[in-house]
Amino acid sequence: MERFEFLYALPVWGKRLRSEMNITLSFKPEFAIENDCVLHIAGRNLWQIFVDGELFAAGPARTAQGYQRVDELKIPPCKEFEIIVAGYNVNSYYVMDEPPYLQAELVCSEKLLAATGKGGFVIRQKNSRLRKVQRYSYQRPFVEVYDLNREDTEPLCEECFPSLISIKRQVPYAEYERAPFEKVIKCGDFELRPTGRIYDDWSLCGICDYIKGFPREDLECELSEEMNGLFGINGEVCDICATEYTIEEGSYAIFSLGKVLAGFIVLDIETEGGELYGAFDEMLTEGDVDFMRLPACSAVKWTLPAGRRKLFMFEPYSMQYFKLYATAKTTIHNAELIRFDFPSKLVLPPPEMNDAVIKKIYDAAVSSFRANVLDLYMDCPTRERAPWLCDSFFISHAEKALTGKSVVETAFLEHYLMRDKFDNIPDGMITSCYPADHHDHGFIPNWAMWYVLQLEAYITEREGDRTLLDMAKGRIYALVEFFKKYENSDGLLSKAGRWVLIDYSRSDELIQDINYPLNMLYCKMLKAAGNLYEDESMKAKAQKLSSVILEKSFDGQWFCDNAVYDENGVAHNSGECTEACQYYAFFCGIVSEKTHPVLWERLVNDFGPSRNVSGCYPEIAKANIFLGYMIRLYLLANAGKYDKAIEDIRLYFRHMAEMTETLWEYDEPTHSLNHGFTSFVAAIIKKCLCHSFRKKQIEEKILPSPLSRKTGLQA
Repeated sequence: MERFEFLYALPVWGKRLRSEMNITLSFKPEFAIENDCVLHIAGRNLWQIFVDGELFAAGPARTAQGYQRVDELKIPPCKEFEIIVAGYNVNSYYVMDEPPYLQAELVCSEKLLAATGKGGFVIRQKNSRLRKVQRYSYQRPFVEVYDLNREDTEPLCEECFPSLISIKRQVPYAEYERAPFEKVIKCGDFELRPTGRIYDDWSLCGICDYIKGFPREDLECELSEEMNGLFGINGEVCDICATEYTIEEGSYAIFSLGKVLAGFIVLDIETEGGELYGAFDEMLTEGDVDFMRLPACSAVKWTLPAGRRKLFMFEPYSMQYFKLYATAKTTIHNAELIRFDFPSKLVLPPPEMNDAVIKKIYDAAVSSFRANVLDLYMDCPTRERAPWLCDSFFISHAEKALTGKSVVETAFLEHYLMRDKFDNIPDGMITSCYPADHHDHGFIPNWAMWYVLQLEAYITEREGDRTLLDMAKGRIYALVEFFKKYENSDGLLSKAGRWVLIDYSRSDELIQDINYPLNMLYCKMLKAAGNLYEDESMKAKAQKLSSVILEKSFDGQWFCDNAVYDENGVAHNSGECTEACQYYAFFCGIVSEKTHPVLWERLVNDFGPSRNVSGCYPEIAKANIFLGYMIRLYLLANAGKYDKAIEDIRLYFRHMAEMTETLWEYDEPTHSLNHGFTSFVAAIIKKCLCHSFRKKQIEEKILPSPLSRKTGLQA
């Protein structure tokens, strides 16, 4: 972490506004910028920079409490320069519940032009963005509702605050590529009438101490209720260029990007006034855009005076379709999405691929990687934008394979070590998602285990920054100590938490009382920690636990998922066995293809996506993409089953790549259709194709054999 010192600027916010929720402020210099200058900027929660009315940059790069990452941006000459900052003051998995501020300074040839706390910026509150609105989701702050008839406030007095520890950004900057909405694919009329649909998400109905927001009765606009009153009629499928498209009064149009992308919506419009509603999603549901498909309110509203203007959404989202309803005649001169994702110039060229389907899947994995990797690793770019552990284990392999580096991973891992203690979870536990708020005191115990496994891979496979290893030692030993209180007389973790996540399948219903996949992962974590710190006692404990798991869970054919205590406190296996559990046994080193060749060959040849056709072993519940499928591909690639891995990838992901050009959270289009962990597929494809290419070169005597080069993805 490289420190940074502001020359002049202090953290500031509007006076008496720092404790208020959902405040948006504008910071503008009192002058035009006549020459190139440099902007140093940091702040909470989020900001956008506009140069002559166009979006120039967005940030900040998120980091741990008590710290701020500082962007250094070259600003060109311009007549108008503005920084818009949103301070949310609510908990989320996206940005933390921290007091808002901006710390920024404009410098030209070492001469100060403007600095917060020192003068040069005029601060106003953006009244055009309504404050008292519902949350977008449980995991993210507020929806966007605008009334452009409202003017900004008179200049505010600023209030200064102590500075946080400043460190340089470190992670890449977005390129802000422009992606136009290509077509209008459906149009029709709408009426204002009740549809019978109810939006009862807990982010609206469950506001409380651990879900902060505005009570429903205090809302200026209940956007979900208004959206549910827009009833479409006379819809017609069409194929019309989206540029210079006019939506008549009381009509709607569905715009298509042609594929799923992540970023900021921008509309260049001319309207006679009235309301413009927008709904967006990554797919069509029965031919329409359903703003409620995710557990989120994927919608926006503008109240507009007559005239021409550009509309910018402040928050980034993931979408393929955008549906606009107009209560007055509105011409869309241009509609586009400004991409907010990993820069394409830092992605390495793909391997040579003669298979069109595999190439399409590879490109979809890269697209999902770019959408979910920028300042941190994220699960998805819409519902949550959350930096989860476990997801990060798989994304980290993708970053190394696709960029040759681990820059974002370094920042991601650092954040977990920058605080002595995490708020609202037990001492010793590593929080499951950070930087994020967990006001409900929730945590996933096995996600902490994935942190140790990722750190091991980072150090041993990706030649990462070994200073992190020393920083992490106390935290990892505290974690091992934390788990001891859940160990039973056999050393197995028992009733280890109310939220244990094994696989999006039947496996997640078999977590109590003794979950064997959890204990398998515990065993692998102990071995990893023992290896990292050369701790023989920890390695011996892992070996003993491995033997206990094999004895207790394996019945000679399958590994059972869990054991349940009877009324006498005696544990009995449930008898239920899942596909995911078998993968965990091999992934965690409880068994291997050498010690259990029959089970291994059965998993390789009979399980996986082909079982959807064969229907074999119906008593073994199928795995899902998270995490069973990913672990399966990991195992196949590490075992040299390259052709089988490629075959599985084709069957698993072809429909995703063809439908959205991204990869999904589930194997069916039921949740996020742009999920970060699935970018791991690109790493697997690259590994398999590179090995096949090397094998061909060996056979043609172009390369010497055998190859001794380390290939990564080690189990």
